[in-house]
Amino acid sequence: FVIPMRLARTDFAPRELRQGRMDVGCSCVSAALFRSQSLRGNTCVSLCFKEEAQRLEVRGASIRRLQPDDFSVAVRLHAAMASPAGPADGVGPGGEVCDAAAYSQSDRRGFLLRP
Repeated sequence: FVIPMRLARTDFAPRELRQGRMDVGCSCVSAALFRSQSLRGNTCVSLCFKEEAQRLEVRGASIRRLQPDDFSVAVRLHAAMASPAGPADGVGPGGEVCDAAAYSQSDRRGFLLRP
């Protein structure tokens, strides 16, 4: 799924989702990924931010420990956009997994920020 986020910004506050209409993006991610309290593994959601010319990919096959409510999704999206996955999360500069143990424990697993 590709979701154009025309008004949203990448520096949103998870408790103020209606500012910039980030609540729409969180609801779309929840609707696309969750099916009866389980994750869809074959789903990829891309939130495209016009202002910053960035795209956040959310991959259902990689995500772990995500709750289906909008606030939990917003917190994980905010964390992924505030500081993209890096060596501490087991991810190399090109986005490839370089440390499987660190990657499997990371909360940024499944969230990729791309230009």
